[in-house]
Amino acid sequence: MAKIAVFFGGSSTEHSISILTGCFICKTLHTMGHSVKPILLTKDGGWVVPSEYRMSIPFEVSNSPDLFQEEFQKRYGVSRTNQIFSWMRISLF
Repeated sequence: MAKIAVFFGGSSTEHSISILTGCFICKTLHTMGHSVKPILLTKDGGWVVPSEYRMSIPFEVSNSPDLFQEEFQKRYGVSRTNQIFSWMRISLF
């Protein structure tokens, strides 16, 4: 079982279509046995992330990128995440 985040919505004129497509993809992936985490991007650029998959970050750590990355690695295993985001050419830090 893979853990998959599905981002849908966004600021384009295709916002409504993206929501329909995202819901279809979430349902299909769930039917295939995957753990799916839907994340809605609003028209004005906001992110709607359900509270059950928000991580907690101590305030003192969030003020320093280096400390944040170190704590994130300890808690969530960022090395795997970096592999995925590197493949997508996105930088986390």
